[in-house]
Amino acid sequence: MDKKDSIRRKVGFITNFSFFILKFHYICKTVKIISMELQDKIELNKKIRAYKGTNTFVLSLQKQLKTNKYLNKVEWKGKQVKILSDKQYDAALNSLD
Repeated sequence: MDKKDSIRRKVGFITNFSFFILKFHYICKTVKIISMELQDKIELNKKIRAYKGTNTFVLSLQKQLKTNKYLNKVEWKGKQVKILSDKQYDAALNSLD
């Protein structure tokens, strides 16, 4: 019985710790999205939506902003705004310039 109890405690600890890590990651991800320059991201979204060129990457970002229902959404001035990943914004800045 002592070995089984010991194993159960270890498994319980690992499970609880894993859940804590996932929860912490989600909280950090949410804070990171909000703490980054949200105004800049929204302005860049406007530029991406207004883009009329032939760069396929920027065109794919346009399509994502228009149709992707799995993008993170943040409330901004009473509206829900879709937010791309930081890497996508960095690449879009390089592509648009």
